[in-house]
Amino acid sequence: AAFKGNYNGTGAKVDGRDIGFGYIGVDDNFLSTLQIPVLKGRNFSKSFSTDPEESIIVNEAFVREAGLKNPIGQEVDFQWKNKKLKIIGVIRDYHYASLKDTIKPLVLVQDPGYRIGTIFAKLDTKDIPATMRAIEKIFRQHIRNLPFEYQFEDETNLRRYEAEAKWKQMITLAAVLSIFVSCIGLFGLATFNAETRVKEIGIRKVLGASVASITALLSIDFVKLVLIAIVIALPFSYYGANVWLQKFPYRIEITWWYFVLAAVLAISIAVCTVGYQSIRAAMLNPVRSLRSE
Repeated sequence: AAFKGNYNGTGAKVDGRDIGFGYIGVDDNFLSTLQIPVLKGRNFSKSFSTDPEESIIVNEAFVREAGLKNPIGQEVDFQWKNKKLKIIGVIRDYHYASLKDTIKPLVLVQDPGYRIGTIFAKLDTKDIPATMRAIEKIFRQHIRNLPFEYQFEDETNLRRYEAEAKWKQMITLAAVLSIFVSCIGLFGLATFNAETRVKEIGIRKVLGASVASITALLSIDFVKLVLIAIVIALPFSYYGANVWLQKFPYRIEITWWYFVLAAVLAISIAVCTVGYQSIRAAMLNPVRSLRSE
């Protein structure tokens, strides 16, 4: 288990510069429990009795903001505490807020007077209800007048992106319905096209046309329409995706192969939709289609 205090925003002076940062009180198990690597220096340790009063750990964003080349041992002047604390470690930047926010400078302290607000615990997933009952029992031994409240970190992360999850569901449903309706329309057009060109198909087969060539002949017009639709849709798709991604400081880059894959998928669906009817028409006996002539 690990302990963490509430997040607060504050500031201090580093080399005469005012730096704003997040300020969290933790214990020496916090980094190992959350698997946050120490890049330089060391973690808090009970072997160093002066850590709670004299030491802090900062993240990479703090080092960049302060312009520190050699952060280990650097003093940070907490004027509001009337003391200077030394940096003993630098941790990798981690997302302690939503991915919609950039990682801000962060300071971890072991201030004995800092109120602990959260306990982190790794659970064995074999029997979570029994584990939670055991934790609650321990909690009640120390705290009797407060409710036992807990939340799972993975669920907390999901709640941060509820709006995106709902949009994903809506867009997926709309896309599936659009593809379904489009396929019905394409199938209907392919059937109508084959019926109106039945005699043409018969003549071509008599003159030696293969099933493959007739199928391609009947399908090519629909593929052209799909290609035109793709050319029209791609700029709007690119613009819409870029606008949505702008909300996230840490985001993927939109590359050309996303659109190529989407285009190939759309063409494949169109070919499969009209292909059945086209092949069926191409395999008809020409005698039957021309007997009325």
